[in-house]
Amino acid sequence: IEVLSAGLEQLLRGKTPDAVFAGIGGVSLEKYQKAIKESLGERFHALIGADTDAANVLSMGADPDNSMAIICGTGSCVFVRKGAERYRVGGWGYLLDQAGSAYDVGKDGLRRALAAEDGLEKPTLLTEKITQALGGGIFANIGTVYKNGRPFIADLARVVVDAANQGDEEAVEILRQNAQRLATLLEKAVERYAAPRQAVAAGSFWKADMFRAMVQELSGVELLIPELPPIYGACIEAMRLAQLPIPENFYENFVTSYRRPVC
Repeated sequence: IEVLSAGLEQLLRGKTPDAVFAGIGGVSLEKYQKAIKESLGERFHALIGADTDAANVLSMGADPDNSMAIICGTGSCVFVRKGAERYRVGGWGYLLDQAGSAYDVGKDGLRRALAAEDGLEKPTLLTEKITQALGGGIFANIGTVYKNGRPFIADLARVVVDAANQGDEEAVEILRQNAQRLATLLEKAVERYAAPRQAVAAGSFWKADMFRAMVQELSGVELLIPELPPIYGACIEAMRLAQLPIPENFYENFVTSYRRPVC
């Protein structure tokens, strides 16, 4: 709250905003949202909104009131907004989700490499690349995996993508299995909540072109990769909170302001 307040004071320079929206990862509990709203409300005398960062992504589509978003990074989840209601499919955390995230892809690649080390499967290019990523010798470096945990394993997903792009069939199959899971989540969201067949795709793993193409083909849902960061969606959320109409040239103005150097 102190960091947010300091940033807002610097930006506003004494002006009073109509509304402030804070879309922050992990702020899903009502007590945290309440603390943010009360504190910022007292300081800035404006309408204050607080929610998870999923709200930012949902407001980056063509219609913020009828939108779908799919997040794929260390974790994965599908969100749908229909007017004032928001729904979720998946996103129960790495201990319970079945597949679909960069963490799952990295873990699957690591498992294949370990199986090859045990002689249970034939070694492939993927095995070689995973071994190199661990610094050589899987058994000798397995402690690195447990020490660095989930983010480290998620980062191994790029190794799987690299092997897949070079034609490794095992790596391609790992991507396809995880893409199928995300496609199933998208299909269920469309079926259950009448979501549009277009979703804003947020998260670092969507940079993998092959994986993104697989999810689109398997689900029949168009994935939109935002040109702007999620803060654009937060600005839309603030305008919705203040019940202000979104001007036709708002996007273009935002792009110009965002790319302008700040001294």
